[in-house]
Amino acid sequence: MQVFRDFALILLLYAIYAVVIVVVYDWQSFTGDDPPMWPIYGWVGSLAAILIWYVMAEWVVRPNAGNGTFRVLWFVLLAAVICCEAFVAWMELSEESGQSNAYPWLHVVGGIGTYYVASVLFSPLYAKYAIWPASRIRRW
Repeated sequence: MQVFRDFALILLLYAIYAVVIVVVYDWQSFTGDDPPMWPIYGWVGSLAAILIWYVMAEWVVRPNAGNGTFRVLWFVLLAAVICCEAFVAWMELSEESGQSNAYPWLHVVGGIGTYYVASVLFSPLYAKYAIWPASRIRRW
């Protein structure tokens, strides 16, 4: 039951991030013939990383593994998110040629920040306190 609640809350957090993307990029640009795809790629990359984190920490890594194992896994996925978001921001800037509808800060802050907040608040039981400052924030 806890797993379903965590997945639902992770998806809710990423739905809020998707709404922010749509609002920042203007809703009509997503309903036209040529919607901006780079923001969607960044969103999917960050969502994939948090889902991989949850699945690996819940069912793949042994429960008696130390926090170091969970931290290494988390940092590897964080590096993947950083690379993904940096690539998306770079491609969007190079494709848009500096036009006003390119928002690289959204990818960096949104993608990495959403991954961090989701992993601090909704990590599985055995990795619940592996990420700083989860031990201070998660009291439930």
